[in-house]
Amino acid sequence: MQGYTYRNMNESTSSIRQVFNQLAAHYDTIFTNTDIGRMLRQRTHDLLNGMFTPGQTVLVLNCGTGEDVIHLARQGINVLASDNSEEMIKFAKIKVNQAGLNHMVEFRQINFDKLDYSLSSGETFDGIISNFGGINCSSDISQVVKNIADYLRPGGKLYLCIMGQFVPWEWLYLGVRGKYKRIYHRFRGSCIWRGQEIKYYSPAEIETYLSIHYRSTQCSGLGFLIPPSYAGKLFSKFPRVFYFLNWVEKHLETFFPIPLLSDHFVFKSIRK
Repeated sequence: MQGYTYRNMNESTSSIRQVFNQLAAHYDTIFTNTDIGRMLRQRTHDLLNGMFTPGQTVLVLNCGTGEDVIHLARQGINVLASDNSEEMIKFAKIKVNQAGLNHMVEFRQINFDKLDYSLSSGETFDGIISNFGGINCSSDISQVVKNIADYLRPGGKLYLCIMGQFVPWEWLYLGVRGKYKRIYHRFRGSCIWRGQEIKYYSPAEIETYLSIHYRSTQCSGLGFLIPPSYAGKLFSKFPRVFYFLNWVEKHLETFFPIPLLSDHFVFKSIRK
């Protein structure tokens, strides 16, 4: 895209790792433990519930501080928890240890742009998940989706939660604050966040990539009626309103155009 200086992949992934290393110690404070963060996380866990059965093995990409890892492990699912950030892994290990789930979880530092560097040939999983826009940081999301397929067993399940391009809540929230450039950059599909390029997608674009290797794709919206997490002060003023909006959104999350106009959209797919 015009106006951006592109780095080679090694430089880009190294910089992204540094950003999340710096963010790790504060991530739970600014997102996980906020009212909106908890609400959104619960919605993603509702979507994950029932996808896997006890005894299966699931690869969690960009595991962050381990919330999804713990949720899966508590269901008797074996988890390979991975992140490109060693600091995120450090905090996730602490949580897993405190939850008494070390026997269910293996940790490995993995960059999803280079899965073949970190996973053995023939190593496969019953499921692979990536939550809350982690793969929006990828240099080539279409290649990541293709590479993931190589490590999913036939019939294995894929869960991707991706940040979308078109977010009316953000247009309203940022628009009244005069932050039109931020709206424009996301609308066109790319922005610079903490010095790194982040790309945004439409559900139709991701479905095109998925259709090659996956079937039975379901898409849900997350953050159509409820605001992004940075609007936490607004939530604190009207909590009952937003709990109601979340309830409504949950019951309508698969209906068009909700996935298209949400902060995140979630694909659940099955490997052919």
